[in-house]
Amino acid sequence: MDLRLNRELTSWNELAWNGVRFQAPTSLHPGQIGKRYLLLESDDRPALELRWEKVKGRFSHKANLKRLAGERNRRGIPEFKQIDLPESWKDALSAFDARGFAWRGRNLSGTGVLAYCSVCRTASLIQFYHYEDVAEETFAPRVLKSFQDHNDGELARFALFDIQTEIPAKYSLDWYGFDTGRFELGFTWRKRQFVLNRFAPASALLGREGLADFARRYLAVPAGDPVISDDLAISTAEWTVPAGGRLYQVLLRGLSIKSRVWRLRLAHDKASNRILAVRAQGPAPPLNGDFEWVANGFKVVPIE
Repeated sequence: MDLRLNRELTSWNELAWNGVRFQAPTSLHPGQIGKRYLLLESDDRPALELRWEKVKGRFSHKANLKRLAGERNRRGIPEFKQIDLPESWKDALSAFDARGFAWRGRNLSGTGVLAYCSVCRTASLIQFYHYEDVAEETFAPRVLKSFQDHNDGELARFALFDIQTEIPAKYSLDWYGFDTGRFELGFTWRKRQFVLNRFAPASALLGREGLADFARRYLAVPAGDPVISDDLAISTAEWTVPAGGRLYQVLLRGLSIKSRVWRLRLAHDKASNRILAVRAQGPAPPLNGDFEWVANGFKVVPIE
């Protein structure tokens, strides 16, 4: 077994994205990200691909596999077939109604599964890429065994690159961006909104400034001074803009407009050299504790 595959088998991370979560070797990294799509790469080549969708009405493996075969044919890969799942895959996916498939092209092939969950009515396509110049992967059973396509509680987990967070499941992912130095996730529920940012490297971005000055340069902040906290491990700055006074409330009621609150918390994690920002806005009362939960749970995790 080559050293790269051995490392994959002994070092794993959790990935969680917009409804799904699973374990993957640390040698795989996100290459493409969609709202319900992930392509993980190794050595800048596709290694593991996932797509998932909520199903309306009756789900048919046969119809979807036929559609998938047509996609492969249009890409110049005519050799596509349904296969019996390996026993290790069957055991790993015992909670799903699953069908296997395989395809082969020039110097590249793939093996995958179309798995349907009757509990949450989600259909997931998971496929593993194979290359003639690389030893056969052996991590598929563990990936599949760890795969989950719905949340059992009231929180939705997100863990990608070096960030992780848990968002109340009532909020939906509305937008996202992973640019060099800046990540952003935006969530909405009714009239309420959360925006999470990760900035790096903090030392270069901050220079001799504090978090308050950084926020004024890179983020929209209200007038007034924030509450500042500083210790050896982490520094924070927080703004809260409450609803207006009694006259303001009366005017809003007359216009049938609800008062709104706005909160922003920045944290400088000195060990990871990252800045994390959580911004929330919505009608008063302000999010009923959701802000504290999200802000305290938004973290940077070490990656190998």
